[in-house]
This record gives sequence, structure tokens and C-alpha cells, in this order.
Amino acid sequence: MITYQKLLKKPQVAKSLVGMSLTEFDKFYDEFEKTHEECLQTSMTTRTGKKKRQRAAGAGRKHKYDLRDRLLLTLFWLKAYTTYELLGFFYDLNKTNIEDNLNLILNTLASMASFNFESPKADRKKLSSVAEIMDAFPGVRLIVDAKEQRIERPKNKKDKDGNVQDRQKPYYSGMKKMHTLKNQAAISPTGLVEHTSESVPGSTHDLTLLRQTDLLSKLADDEAAMLDKGYDGITADYPDKKLYLPFPCQISHCG
Repeated sequence: MITYQKLLKKPQVAKSLVGMSLTEFDKFYDEFEKTHEECLQTSMTTRTGKKKRQRAAGAGRKHKYDLRDRLLLTLFWLKAYTTYELLGFFYDLNKTNIEDNLNLILNTLASMASFNFESPKADRKKLSSVAEIMDAFPGVRLIVDAKEQRIERPKNKKDKDGNVQDRQKPYYSGMKKMHTLKNQAAISPTGLVEHTSESVPGSTHDLTLLRQTDLLSKLADDEAAMLDKGYDGITADYPDKKLYLPFPCQISHCG
């Protein structure tokens, strides 16, 4: 969800997501990286702290995300304070991976005098749903998605020259394995329907439909939109808009 590469494209949202500007984060990361490495080298136990270390630090299974992104994940958690399950949903990690990542980074943060570390209070409520996450980001105006509806298989027709026109292929959805019509919808965080598109053939990609409607151009400068992984690439079309997409899983192993 929140990665360094994405923040490079949208540096103006860093403060609201992780509590510091991108410039401040870059400066802080240099110190954090050095401290974290020292903590690992001096640690006598495994990553979970349950067993005595048998190998040198860093010799085990590699992390799915690099250290910079794991620090961003942790800073976001400290600010939003989600459940491990919900954070895992956004980062495509299971609950155990999230907990291990957080504990490792938090241990280093707690040892840094330059970081005002304050563990979340016991009575602080964890965000446990997507709706609660959205409440934590009041700038989100639209949640965009596309839906498909099954239709009868269209019949091919002949043109005036007698050539058969294939009217079935455009409506065949490879995802649904059936012939469909697709519509794009956008709702507000309160559930109000803000936009619906005209129906298009089911083979139309969600990203293509979004580009055709140019819906995101209607966002004001202080408004944001949330989209799923099917819209990967749309940020390049709207570099000045605040768009939140899950980080795509590109590495097979977790850690």
C-alpha cells in the first residue's frame, strides 16, 4: 500500500500517512538503517526472539519488502494503528508476517534517541475494517471499482457483404469465463453512489474503462481516490492526483 516508490510520485501525502515529510523520512532513514544493522548484529536471538541465533544476522529467509518500505509500513501502523489482519490485507502478508515485521522495526525505533517513540496506548482502538481505515484518511472522496453482469451470448451477424461479424469475442470476459457487460462505479466513504459509467463489453479492462471515463480528473486538489490492484498504472496518467492502490505482490516468498 505505502511504498517508497509510490511516495516519490506523491510526496505531498507522506505527512498524512507516516507523520513526516518525504525529506524528513529520507534523513531519518539514513540513521535508522545504521542503527537497525547494529541491532541485528548484536542480537543473540532469532528474528522472533524465541530461539538462540544459529546463523549470522541476515542469513535467513529474505523479507518480501526492503527495509525502507518496512519502516514506512511501521510508521503507518503507528499513525493509523490497524489490526494486523487489515494491514496484512493491504500489504499481501499474513498476520504473523506483519507482527514479525513490526516487532523487528519497533525494537530499533525504541533504541533511537532521535525518534520520539511512543507505543500505542492499551486503550487505543485498533482499526479493524476498511471503513475505519477510510475514516482515518478523510481526504478520500471516491472508491472506484468495476463490476460485470452476465448476459446471453451475442449472436454473430453478417454485414452487407456477407461477412460474418464476431459479436461474441468483445463480450467474453476471461476473468468470469462468460459473456458479460461491465460498468464502472464510484462511491463515497459514506456509501453514496457518485458515479456509474455506461455499459461496455466485458472484455474491456478496468483500467481502460477508467481512462475512457476520465473520472479521476474531476477530483479536487485536496481529494483522493482508492482503487484496487486492477488499476495499476493509473498513477502515471494522473501524477498530480492523490491515488491509493494496494502494492502489487511481485516476490513469491514472504518475510
